[in-house]
Amino acid sequence: MKGMSELTLYVSPPGTGKTTHCVDLFRAEVQRTASGIDSRAYFVLPSREHAERIQNLVLKQGVPGLFNAHILTLNELFGRLIGASPANRPGDALRQSLVRQALSEACAAGEAPMYAGSEDLPGLSRCLADTAKELTAALISPDDLERRWQGRPSDPGSDLKRRSLLAVLRRYGAHLRRLGLREPEDDIDKLFTTQPTAAPDLVLLDGFYHFTRAQRRILEAVGRMAKRCVVTLTQGSSGGARDEMFVYVRATRRFLSDIGYVERSLPTVKSKTGRYRTHDRALLHLEKNLFAEARPAAVRPDAIRILSAPGHLEEMRSVARQLLELYRDHSYRYSDFCLIFRQVGPYDSALRWVFAEYGIPVHVHERRRLLENGVIKTLYEILGVYVSGWPSEATLAVLGSSYLGSGADWSGRRALRDLMRRHAADPSVPIEKRSWTEAAAASGGKVAATIEKLAALEDELVGARSAQDLGRILLEEAERLTGGAQTLEDREALSALRSLLNGWRRYYTGSGGRAFDAVRHLGELRGALESGLFSVRPPDRNRVQVYDVVMALPKEYKVVFVCGLSDKVFPREVLEDPVLSDEDRARIDPSGEALAPRALRASGEKYFFYMAVTRARERLFLSYPSHDVSGRPCAPSVFVRQVRDLYTHPPEQTRCGIGEQVDIDRCEAETELKRSVAVQLFGSEGSTHPAAPALADRLLVPGGLTRWAYMPGQPELKDPRALAWTAARKGPYSASQLETYSTCAFRDHCERNLQLSSNEDKSAARIGSLVHLALEYYFVRADERLKRDSAYLDDPERLLRDLGRLCDEALLKDPLSDWPEYRRRTAIKDVRRMLRRFVELELRVRVIGRTPTYFEKPFGMPHEPDTLPALRITHEGESAQLHGYLDRVDLGPGPDEALVIDYKSGKRPEGIGERLREDLEYQLPMYLAVVSQLLGRRPSDAQLRALRQAHVESFADTLERDRDGDLPATLEEAMEQLPARVMALSRRLRSGDIRVEPKTCKYCPYDAVCRYDRWRPTDEAQD
Repeated sequence: MKGMSELTLYVSPPGTGKTTHCVDLFRAEVQRTASGIDSRAYFVLPSREHAERIQNLVLKQGVPGLFNAHILTLNELFGRLIGASPANRPGDALRQSLVRQALSEACAAGEAPMYAGSEDLPGLSRCLADTAKELTAALISPDDLERRWQGRPSDPGSDLKRRSLLAVLRRYGAHLRRLGLREPEDDIDKLFTTQPTAAPDLVLLDGFYHFTRAQRRILEAVGRMAKRCVVTLTQGSSGGARDEMFVYVRATRRFLSDIGYVERSLPTVKSKTGRYRTHDRALLHLEKNLFAEARPAAVRPDAIRILSAPGHLEEMRSVARQLLELYRDHSYRYSDFCLIFRQVGPYDSALRWVFAEYGIPVHVHERRRLLENGVIKTLYEILGVYVSGWPSEATLAVLGSSYLGSGADWSGRRALRDLMRRHAADPSVPIEKRSWTEAAAASGGKVAATIEKLAALEDELVGARSAQDLGRILLEEAERLTGGAQTLEDREALSALRSLLNGWRRYYTGSGGRAFDAVRHLGELRGALESGLFSVRPPDRNRVQVYDVVMALPKEYKVVFVCGLSDKVFPREVLEDPVLSDEDRARIDPSGEALAPRALRASGEKYFFYMAVTRARERLFLSYPSHDVSGRPCAPSVFVRQVRDLYTHPPEQTRCGIGEQVDIDRCEAETELKRSVAVQLFGSEGSTHPAAPALADRLLVPGGLTRWAYMPGQPELKDPRALAWTAARKGPYSASQLETYSTCAFRDHCERNLQLSSNEDKSAARIGSLVHLALEYYFVRADERLKRDSAYLDDPERLLRDLGRLCDEALLKDPLSDWPEYRRRTAIKDVRRMLRRFVELELRVRVIGRTPTYFEKPFGMPHEPDTLPALRITHEGESAQLHGYLDRVDLGPGPDEALVIDYKSGKRPEGIGERLREDLEYQLPMYLAVVSQLLGRRPSDAQLRALRQAHVESFADTLERDRDGDLPATLEEAMEQLPARVMALSRRLRSGDIRVEPKTCKYCPYDAVCRYDRWRPTDEAQD
């Protein structure tokens, strides 16, 4: 290759330090600049998931600076080099929708006879969208495809397929051009015609094994413009039968050599085995000899075990038991374990159910369909009612949804069904929206109110004037459906919905002459929801990690379970592509360089298994079921036999039966314990004895057998002096202290009694304090005329300028001078961003007649000027005092009416309803009581305002939308319940109760001294 670029290729077996070496190179290059922002070093990974892992590795080495933007995927690097915005790229959902539209048009015009009559099948449009994406990645345009195909001997059937496929692809391309959209690969030539303003100094590519034709072109261009490029490939010793396993890697290796890359040796690993990852002889033998024609070795495979079970559920139980035994008996964390599947999907529900049963926290790295989320599914069904003209069964099904609040109104739904049947008796009268509203008015109840809301929502959607307005309405409806109690899954699904709607907004914005049609837009959006995906990322990382094999390629863990090793599952059965057969591919691309034959994927399956088993550092488990999901017998994977045949003494194999009895001292889950108790009481037939279930349940209640046998070692205060000291702790209590104690008494003991130093990160609290301080300065100093009727919002730009100035003033009080400069600048930007979000929220919830009156108002704080007295509560002859600060209280619009506002500047907390159910919400009820008793006002609501997400959650709305009936009915009832709740905690606190009974262990700063008993069931997976 021309130029002065230094092109280096490292090829070595797994665990020999390729990633470690790349991290060292990247670290050295980044540290050549002051903050990392100006660095022109790029670390390129196969996916965003892998990029986040490298970010964590770099952070662990203490590298200062803002380098995260330089750890990216290949497509992101490509976009950065040519200055392209991702805004004009079609996403998967939009691509499939446009292909579906192109297919329908081509069939209607008679241009695609091959697909005529099947154009409405969603699977066909999905397959064609995948083909369009593959051809684009192969740099084969429709014209190029036609030229290649016509230049080879063909037959009538092949010609029919060619004409039909070309018609769809050309119409799809026309839709893209009309919308101003381009596939990323369309701009590759720009890399060779334009020189970037700042050529990269170093480009590292790690974790790849294969590149598409388009990606190879990108590599060629990057190699020309960068001063230094480094690529790593994982390949073990080759030769004989093992050559087939590395067919993709060898092809990539040849390509890199052809464009000028020079193979070099990695720095020597200081280890007898020449490996960083593992030193176990059995695991090393497995890596060196898997799929080789070698004689079995005498190495004892103690680190390898094989698990077999009758089905998916029992297989996951077997895995869970082995995992818990290792976790309990060795110094492993949950994050030291990894489960690898060929595909997670078939095991997803069984995995989640079993791990929840065994109390194992898990993170499944799998993108799920949006329609698997209840909120999005309900929204999808509502759109279906509108698009289809309110059909009877679909409408009644929507009315049965618990998200709409009318699901429990059985009598109303039955009455409505009877009315609609009578209405439909005359076939000349169609059932439409007006018919439903008239029938609902006659039936009454919650169902009638729900229909009125659905009708009003449709009017609002159909009346939208733009895609942006329609998207806003849909998002607000989705937020309303959550009922103010969003789970982590809901939040991630709503985030994915927001991204999807942003894509559709860009779609219509760039559509040129295409007029916005709200009705058609609703139908298209409903189709997009079918292909939308989302992922859930738990906030705590100490969880068992679960991947499909492709996602797991660059990972490593101490203990690895490779699961689902049954025939035709792993290895996956290789089938021909439904659109382009291998014969078609050979006709289009005889060399196989651009369109590889599907049959080649059998070699890829071997490589995937090789990479999966070499992720283990200390222990490896292989598991398989003897029956599939349908109960049909299935053979174990040939890969299991390959591993077993590598050793003269095969790995130990454990077989698990259905409903297998476990010795009582080895029980890992409550179901196993119940079964064992029943057998102990009633003999071998105990599990079928009619009295067994009831007796086992009675023995396993808190305080029964479970507490007696499996919950020893609880921390306890016994010293009379310590008990006398806790007995004197009668307050005043703050809301945060009560919430901490209710979450975990032992955490409160560490924090307040022992006053232990913690590893808790205080940066978020300091940023939040700056935000609060700037807002306090503004409202305390603001002219009363500006406060009245929220007149300060009449000029939002001026308000932002004033808040910016006050932010600078707040920084004088805490300048964050002890932080690195890059981190300080980032924090200040974060504060200013939240102040902008504050203004957005104020504009969104503005109410004429409401006046901000109190901000950071103290109560029960004698050292503070102008403080209110402490809030005194009494219950059953006992009393206590509460103190704290009111974030903000607005008065009006009605006489004596007051609105309580609590600001949150950190990550958005759990919903108010969820926290009330878990007895974790004390702040808002306390604020309501202060306003009522100390200020003499009538609270109209209490709002939780999350500044970082610009989200408002209403206490009153949460209570109103309570579908389970387990929350207070009104704000007044919530205030009435407060004294009993506070005094119950006060009695426990004064008694010296410091038991470890956590409602959650998220973000606990005292885990190093915690004696949490892993047998104890909790509401969430722990650690």
